[in-house]
Formats: sequence, structure tokens, C-alpha cells
Amino acid sequence: MKYVSVIVDKINWVKENIIGSFYYKKVRENAVIIFASLLIAMFCVLISYPGILYSDSYGRVDTADKVRVAINLLFSGQRALIEPIECWITLVPSVFIAIARMLTGNIATYTLAQSFAFFLVSFLMIKRIGTSYKWLQYILFVINPLFYTEAIYYEASVGCVIGIVAIVLILDSGRNEKNIFDKMIEFGLLALASFVAFGYRANAFTIIPVLAIYIMIQKWHALKKVWVTIALVTGLLLVLFVPKVLKVDTMGSSMAGFVWEMLVSINEMEPEKKEEYMDYLDELAGEGATESALNVVSDYIVLSYMGSDIDAYALSADGATGTVLKKYGEFILREPASYFETKLDFTLKTLGVTEKLRNDEYNYNLIERMWEWGFNDTNERLMFYRQYYAVNNLLGEFILRPWIVYVVSIVLVVYEWVKKSKNRELYVFLLFLAIFYYGAYVINTQSFELRYFYPSLYMMWIMDIAILARIVPDVIKRCMNRK
Repeated sequence: MKYVSVIVDKINWVKENIIGSFYYKKVRENAVIIFASLLIAMFCVLISYPGILYSDSYGRVDTADKVRVAINLLFSGQRALIEPIECWITLVPSVFIAIARMLTGNIATYTLAQSFAFFLVSFLMIKRIGTSYKWLQYILFVINPLFYTEAIYYEASVGCVIGIVAIVLILDSGRNEKNIFDKMIEFGLLALASFVAFGYRANAFTIIPVLAIYIMIQKWHALKKVWVTIALVTGLLLVLFVPKVLKVDTMGSSMAGFVWEMLVSINEMEPEKKEEYMDYLDELAGEGATESALNVVSDYIVLSYMGSDIDAYALSADGATGTVLKKYGEFILREPASYFETKLDFTLKTLGVTEKLRNDEYNYNLIERMWEWGFNDTNERLMFYRQYYAVNNLLGEFILRPWIVYVVSIVLVVYEWVKKSKNRELYVFLLFLAIFYYGAYVINTQSFELRYFYPSLYMMWIMDIAILARIVPDVIKRCMNRK
């Protein structure tokens, strides 16, 4: 009887912790949001089945099939039989696609999961950040093609948005009085969100200083800060650990931007000066490599030189990262004027100052491969697809010029800080996340495309709408009172 009593006490303790859990209460409190997110996600997936893919998406699905085999061998205790996998693009999306394929045999399960998570974190953020007319903010979000058409897009920025917003929501709810059950859930969710955010977009590493400062200035006890930090670091370590376990060679795409800058700078030199650098990067891929790259490189597309001797394999070889960084540093010291001229040109293009960002990766049925996954080729799907470019044509001068979005957001956040808005600290947090995230592309330019700016655009758009929903009605009321 003593043992029975102990077991009963343990069961009651677990029940009390679950029922009294912060997250259990939040699930019940947000049941409508959860259901609405699932319903809208299902609608978007049914219309767009199996989702919108582009060139990298096909690569991710193909890699997912190899990862699926690796996972099966791993869990059957036959890791030695796993064939090495090469992956030039970020691996984590392929891992989740592989899990979806294992569970249901198709990729649309992944589309649904991504879409559901996207709407869920978005609605929760609107609920948290909005102070006035939240119902209007929900509607504006749901009917905006910048959001609902992106939800089913097989592009890494969408997953990165989900991860970053999830981190913000969890950190923002970071009270000290959560029970042990809550702390375990919080740790797991933060680690998963970190894994997704940094695993989908390696460039997201530039938000780490913002997260670190946010954690340090919070009025949490020291143990809470350590706990949260360990959770975030765990997610980061998983990004490095998972490829090793699955025998995936994550090829060095991070150096592509640095090589691009040097090649463009050399091409812009006077013929006599250019001659001095015709073998500058031969150390990467052998004699004649630099010249072959200079003959094909474009000043607008980062991977334009990939058909040359300096290709993905050259940038992924042992020691290539060190070689690129050494050459990059030397180039800045030797040719500062040429370097800064190119850097300024790239920075202005990245910010949309000299020309708008490109937005041409959202493909209806690129290279006719969508049929492999039950492509829903209907008029409804075509209309859904076209909405993305409709908003692009309508708001192109705003969304395709990041500097304008930043200026507007900074003005609004400063206004809210001066007015001592109750959400001013959260607004500042989101603004700095948006600035530091896109700052990665100034440091190491990938390309001048909307999809790279999208996570920052998303965060600022939701924040700006929340602020305007409070300001505009007040201004209207004041104007009416004056009359």
C-alpha cells in the first residue's frame, strides 16, 4: 500500500503541475487562435498543393530523400551504412521535410506544418503586440498576400521567421514563477526555435548580440538567464551536431559572398591594375581559377561565378574558409579604395537605395517538377500564386526598398518611446532584431532579393501596423474634436 500511495502522490503531482502550467493555460486561452491557424493553413495548402517551390526548394526535397534514408539507418543502429551526403544549402529544412516524408510519404505534410506554425506565431505576436483594433490587425494579416502566400513557400526565410518570432514570444513570456513542467517545456521550445531560426538561415547569427543584450537586461534571476541562454545555445549546437550525426557535408556557402565582392572589385579595376590580380584566388582552385571566375562573374548575382573553377566544391574544400578570409583581409589592406567602392555599391543595393530588390524566385512550376508531388494545377492555385506578385506591383516602392521600411519603423518606434507606450521595449527589441538580421547581408552579401530581406520586413510590418492601429484612431479623434 505504501508504494501505491507513493505512485498516486506522483500522479497527482504531475496532474497538478500540468493543470497549473503556464503553457497549459496558454493553450486553452488561445484555443481559437490555434484552431484558426490550422484552418487557414489547411485552406492555403489545399489551394496551393503541395506548396510553392523554387530551385533551392527542389534541392532541399532531393536532399530530404537522402536524409530520410540516413535517419532510418541511424535509428536501426546501422549508422556505418549511411552514405555521405553533400549539401550546399542549409540542411535543417531538409531534415523536417524528410520527417514529413517518413510520416506520410508526401511533402505536403511539411507544407501544412510550416503554414500552421507561421500563422500560429503570427497571430500570437499580433495578440501580444497590438494595443488597439486587434481584430483589424488579424484581418489585415490574413488578407495580405505578403503573408498567406509566403506561408506555403519552400523558402528558408519563412522557417527563419517562425523560429525568430517563437524565440521572441517565449522570451517575452519569461516569468520566474513558472513550475518545473513549464521550465522543461520552455527549454525544449527555445532550443527548437533556436534550431529552426539558425538552421534555416545561417545569416541569422547576427541577431545573437541582440538576444544576449535582451536576456541580460531582463529582471529575471540569474538562474533564469542561464537556463534561457543554455536553451538557445543548445539549438545552435544542434545545427552543427545534426549534420555530423547524419554524415552530411554542409558545404561552405558562407564564403560565397566574400569571394563575390573580391571578384567584382577586381573586374572594376583598370586593365593594368586588374592584371596584378588575375591569379589572386588561384589558391582556392588551382591555376587559372581566378581568371575563369572573372570571365563570368556578375555584379548582381552572387553565384554567377559558380560555373567557373571557383565553384561550390572549391569553397567547401578543407582550408577554403581560412584562405578566403585571409585573401579578403589582404585585399582590403591592399586595395581599400576599390574594396570600399564595391562594398558601398553592394550595401546600397542591399538596402534598395540605388535600385529595388529583385523578387523573381516565387515560381509556379519551375522546370516542370511539381507533378512529382501531385501538383494542384488549377485556376484557383494560379490566382493564389499571382497574389504574391500583385502586392509586389502595388507596394514595390516600399517593400522592395528596405531603407524606406527601416526609416518608417525607426520613426514609429521613436514616437512610441517618447510617448512611453507600454510596448515600447518590445518594439525596440523587434526593431533591433530586424536591423541586425539584415545586417548579415551587408557584412556578407548573398544577393539583392526580397526573400533575404523578408524576415526583417515581416517583423517591422507587424510592428508598424500595431503602432499605426493605435496612433491613427487617436489622430482622427483629435481632428474631429477640434472641429
